[in-house]
Amino acid sequence: MTDPRYGSELAVARTKKTSGRGKYDRTMSAAQRQADQRTKLLDAATHVFATTGYLGATVEGIVERAGMSRRTYYEHFVDLRDVLGQVYDRAAMVSLTMVSSSARAHDDPFDALRAGLAAYLMAAATYPDVARVMFKEYRLGGTDFEARYQRDSAHYAELLLELLQQAHARKKLKRAPTELVVFTLTKGIEAVAIRAILKGEHKKLPNLADELYEMLVGAFR
Repeated sequence: MTDPRYGSELAVARTKKTSGRGKYDRTMSAAQRQADQRTKLLDAATHVFATTGYLGATVEGIVERAGMSRRTYYEHFVDLRDVLGQVYDRAAMVSLTMVSSSARAHDDPFDALRAGLAAYLMAAATYPDVARVMFKEYRLGGTDFEARYQRDSAHYAELLLELLQQAHARKKLKRAPTELVVFTLTKGIEAVAIRAILKGEHKKLPNLADELYEMLVGAFR
């Protein structure tokens, strides 16, 4: 990945410049080098988890992908579960921020719904490795990881419920949205995204935005 929200173009450039395990750009400060190493390791781990699965991943595979040493890896992470958690933390924060900021950029609740849904689907379509780790691999880390995933998933339902309630308050919807129905619809959208990712059809996700929007709004018309 080279998007600054998930990784760093600078990290990619420096990987090429300083190829070989344990090597690094000596022009960087210690803090810059630490940040650069962490970014490259997280990017490498994301790729490895997405391609081999969490259960098939190894530290060796990650450091080989990142072009770093095992010693450097253990300066940043305790074990595979630790890096999996940090990969998810980075992605989850960025994803929710993208969706929320896209929605809140619009005053009209219907426009906000469209924008938030489009951002959600576009993120999954653009970063399928990240999406696969978020939706599937992270949840294999243990019951506490699964619980965290479900809490984060609920945040999207809360945002949709808020926007639908605004639409109802403005007389744009006849039926008042309920938490149960909105949660069910949100999980349905999530399931559509997961299915597309697992089938390798992620590029089609943005094309589903209109149909999914109509499903959301239509439930309360």
